[in-house]
Amino acid sequence: MSRRPPFRPRTDAMCQPVRPSCEVTSVVEIHSYFGPGSSPLPGPCIMYSSSALWWSTGPAFHDDPWSNGRSTSVFAANDPVLRVGCEGKNHTHHLRRAVGIVVAPPVNLPAMTNEDSPLGRPGAFHDRHHAKSKAIHGPRHVRGNFGSSESIAVIRYNAGGAEGPRNFGVCSSITELGNGCAAQTPSTVFLGVTAGDTWSVWVGRVAEVALEFAVSWATARVSGLLFDGLKGAVVDIVAAECGPMIGKVAGAAIGKAVGALMPWLVRNTLRAGLDDHEPEVGPAGIDGFADFWDREVMD
Repeated sequence: MSRRPPFRPRTDAMCQPVRPSCEVTSVVEIHSYFGPGSSPLPGPCIMYSSSALWWSTGPAFHDDPWSNGRSTSVFAANDPVLRVGCEGKNHTHHLRRAVGIVVAPPVNLPAMTNEDSPLGRPGAFHDRHHAKSKAIHGPRHVRGNFGSSESIAVIRYNAGGAEGPRNFGVCSSITELGNGCAAQTPSTVFLGVTAGDTWSVWVGRVAEVALEFAVSWATARVSGLLFDGLKGAVVDIVAAECGPMIGKVAGAAIGKAVGALMPWLVRNTLRAGLDDHEPEVGPAGIDGFADFWDREVMD
């Protein structure tokens, strides 16, 4: 007696597989800024902003072993496809606007700039040439060969559109929740994505961002205590830059644990009533929240 075929929900949107040449552009990023600016006094100045607005652009794939998510046997339009979670690095930051204070000369006057100049750069721990992106969407029912069976990253197109919104997490801070667009030459290969595929990604990303925010807040409090009682513009800049660095060091181990735990929690949190069988997807054999959404909410 043959087993019943696994549950396959209806397709919510058609998507193209992401290929190495796919160009990722962020909508907005928030980083610090240190560089040329203008103040109420005549002439240029050097300014600092703790929360300047930036955007970045670059390819979806970075050819490093830690980021190698390019398939050797699955192709679209003669290009290898990429897996979910594949990262691109060495993107270029471009300044949109910075509003802050004058560092020199003189200090503590208000200052601003819209200039994306060679001298302008993000703060010391946001290197200009190391913005990055990560593919976060993929259909759980479509698997590819990347050394193991994993979901293929996709661009989720709007009807009649040429770009796919919210398919990538970009180098950012509080705005990293899928804040990016992607564009590539058209492919003849399309993949079906369900609403559950999409919502399971958002649940995981919201939880990750919330936890990262909590860690950042806690480490900012610690760094604030370290610099408590010290005054002056230079000290304020050092404190503003060292705070994120402390957060990076303290959050490194937590980030690895969260990155491994969150997908497992999303996959296993809710298990839909799928008659007498479960879909054969993923290492656990189920995709809890996604199947719950497709079965209980969509149907």
